Amino acid sequence: MSDGTKVCTRCGKEKVVECFSPAKGCKGGRRHICKSCLNDAKKLKRRSLFNDPWPNLRGGMRGSAAAASSRRTAKALRAIHAKDKP
Repeated sequence: MSDGTKVCTRCGKEKVVECFSPAKGCKGGRRHICKSCLNDAKKLKRRSLFNDPWPNLRGGMRGSAAAASSRRTAKALRAIHAKDKP
């Protein structure tokens, strides 16, 4: 990682710092996930909430249910990025 670049923790690609959204609470003042991964995660979340018959229950997930949901989201995003690789 050279000066002016950062590695996305979601896709693992090294990108220029401008590809990461500003965030006051993070090291270096930028998010750890690049904008394209963040957009993919938001799309996936919107799609899952739209198809979920119990949308009000999803917002209050705690503990192992929230962790399982997060793992499924990460797995789906890795599958999306795997399709993009040549």
